[in-house]
Amino acid sequence: MSQPTRRPVDPHLLFAISLLAGLALAWPALRSAMHGGTDIIMAGVRLLISIGFAWTGCYLITTLFTSFAATASDRERADRDGADDHDGPRRRANDPVALPAGDPSSATDS
Repeated sequence: MSQPTRRPVDPHLLFAISLLAGLALAWPALRSAMHGGTDIIMAGVRLLISIGFAWTGCYLITTLFTSFAATASDRERADRDGADDHDGPRRRANDPVALPAGDPSSATDS
């Protein structure tokens, strides 16, 4: 029996953050509804819309962060495993090779 895949972000935490952000976005409409300036139905619709936008934004941001974290951990794992065991940048075949200053083969006999 295969195990279910683990979600990168806790959905309950994501919804809690979205709920707080949605309440912050809809607070003017909710306050106006409490004082009788706005209909309660319109304030509720604005609250639902703001929670939806906040959830979408939070989901996109957490997905972006977790994908970057996974990429970084894969890169670190490859470095640890020795996938890139060269020192410094690699040279192309047509790159000029600089000889050391003390190399006798680089001196010209004049």
